[in-house]
Amino acid sequence: MEELYSRLVKGCQSANPHAQKEVFAILGGKIKAICFRYCSDFHIAEDLMQESFVTVFSKIDQFNNLGSFEGWVKRIAVNTSLQWLRKQKDFILVDNLQYSKDRDWTDHEHEDELLDVISGEKLVQIIAQLPKGYRVVLNLHAIEGYSHREIGEKLGVTEVTSRTQYHRAKNLLKIKILQELKLVHY
Repeated sequence: MEELYSRLVKGCQSANPHAQKEVFAILGGKIKAICFRYCSDFHIAEDLMQESFVTVFSKIDQFNNLGSFEGWVKRIAVNTSLQWLRKQKDFILVDNLQYSKDRDWTDHEHEDELLDVISGEKLVQIIAQLPKGYRVVLNLHAIEGYSHREIGEKLGVTEVTSRTQYHRAKNLLKIKILQELKLVHY
């Protein structure tokens, strides 16, 4: 695959529309899925995907072949999505949410088993229902693999805020999955 990407990168650097079209055909679905995870709206995800590819093709000369081309394109999509999120008036990361004291938020027994009994499509739908701040940190850490320090730098928050948002997102995700499976009512 890297050999194919190497050929396509050279074609894109020469502004070859066939190479650009092939890159879009290969990576378009993955990039749109990444964008959707951050905005939860298919139309906006499509716009963000297109904006990401405009950035990819305009900055293709900056790709240095040291890492994966697909990874480079995915980072551009994540950054494009984060730029869009920062412009949204309702995107807030919070540190001081109060939870019900009668709920045992530390009970993580069988947590991984929940993911085995729910479809990937349903999981994406549930994640899309999370508050934006939770969803963004969950995506960046659990899916994209960013450290909490990196997330803090990208979002302009502390590492502690990132960790807090991530753990709260996991707790809320677990509750929503349990509700979906009708194993618990909240």
